[in-house]
Amino acid sequence: MLILTGHPRSGTELLFELCSAHPDIELTLESGVFRCLGVPASLFQLSMLGRSIARRHETVFRLDQNNRTRWQRLQSHRFMAGIARDVAGRQKGLVSADDIGAALHRAWPHARIVGDKFPDYVFNLGPLVDAPTMKTIVIERDGRDVVASYLARLSGGWADLPVFGAWQDAASIAGRWVEAVEAVERQADKLLVLRYERLVAEPLSELARVAAYLNIDPAGFEGADEKIHGASVGGYAERLTAAQQADVMRVAGPTLARLGYT
Repeated sequence: MLILTGHPRSGTELLFELCSAHPDIELTLESGVFRCLGVPASLFQLSMLGRSIARRHETVFRLDQNNRTRWQRLQSHRFMAGIARDVAGRQKGLVSADDIGAALHRAWPHARIVGDKFPDYVFNLGPLVDAPTMKTIVIERDGRDVVASYLARLSGGWADLPVFGAWQDAASIAGRWVEAVEAVERQADKLLVLRYERLVAEPLSELARVAAYLNIDPAGFEGADEKIHGASVGGYAERLTAAQQADVMRVAGPTLARLGYT
C-alpha cells in the first residue's frame, strides 16, 4: 500500500500524477480512506459516506479537473461506497490498513500497489507509517512558495471552505507548514521524503528513488517527466508582499534554514 502526502500546495498532486502514470500503481485522489484506522467497521463505513457527501463535486479518480461530468462523479461515489461495504462486510472488528488495502486490491486486481493521496495524512503519520505493509512518500517544498500558493488558492475560493478557516494569512500558514515538517522529521526513518524543487529539476533521478523505495520497475515512469515544470520554484518573491515574506520568516525562518532553503 502507498500513501502520498505533504503540506497542502507542496506538490502532492504532481506526485499523484507521476505515480498514477506507473502501470503498477493505482491510487485514489484524496479519498481519505486511511484516516479511520482502528475504528469499528460500521464507523468506517459511516465515515466514508460522510466523506463522499462532503466531496460531492469531486472525484477520487485521476480526471481532467475541468471536465468532471455528473456520471464521473457518480462512478467515484459508487467506487468508494463499494470499498466501504467491502471492508465493513469482511471485518467485524476494528479496521486496519491491511483491511482497506485488501479492498482496494479487490477493486484494482491488476495493481501491485494501491493507496491514496491526501495532504492531511502528514499531520497524523504515526498510525500510517506503523502499518507493516504501508509505504509513505512525503513531498516537501520551500515554505515561502507553499504560503504563496496557498494564499492564491484562498483568493480563488478556498477561503469559503470551513476546513481552511483557521489558516487565512501568511503567518498561520507558515506555522502549519512548520508543524508538517516537524511531523515528518519525527518519522523520517519510516518514509521517503522528496523535495519538490529537486523533483522538478531532476525528475528521472527522483523517480528512480521512488521506484527503488516501492520495488517497482523505474521504466514504468517513462515519459512522466513531461508532466513536470519548475516555473513556480521561487515564485514567492513576486507573489508575497514584503510584509508577508517577513511574517513567513518570523514563523518559519529557523525551519527554512535547517532544511537548506535559506
